[in-house]
Amino acid sequence: MLFLTQSAAVYGIDALLVDIEVNLQPVKGEIDNAPSVLIVGLPDTAIRESRERIRAAITNSSYFFPFHKTTINLAPADVRKEGASFDLPIALGILGANGDLGNSQSLENTLSVAKIVETDSCLSFASQYSCPTSKAQSNSEVFQPPAVLPFLTIL
Repeated sequence: MLFLTQSAAVYGIDALLVDIEVNLQPVKGEIDNAPSVLIVGLPDTAIRESRERIRAAITNSSYFFPFHKTTINLAPADVRKEGASFDLPIALGILGANGDLGNSQSLENTLSVAKIVETDSCLSFASQYSCPTSKAQSNSEVFQPPAVLPFLTIL
């Protein structure tokens, strides 16, 4: 199943919209092996390491991490994506593709940016604050963790 959502990559004070596409494909063969999670679209090391943070956060939030081959595409593919700010949109994409967000096929009009910790909470950080400015470039609703909401009302 394919699930779509959005995030943003921060470059200086600008933010570029990034589409997050999560595809789950049933695993064939060995049941005992953990399914692979592949992140494509020029992710840096922090994004590639997010696989385990996201797996732990989903499990610790009383959801099941899907036992499927998971392919996560960060588009556009020709732009380098950096940092842990893609944790939340990737986790939302995995939950959505697994059917844990109801009947929704996508959150493509929702922009989310946050690092996830291994519990069911999110951490906010300074680079998130330029992302709502990219909302003017799209028709997306901005989803932010509660800790940054007072700041966003100033924007």
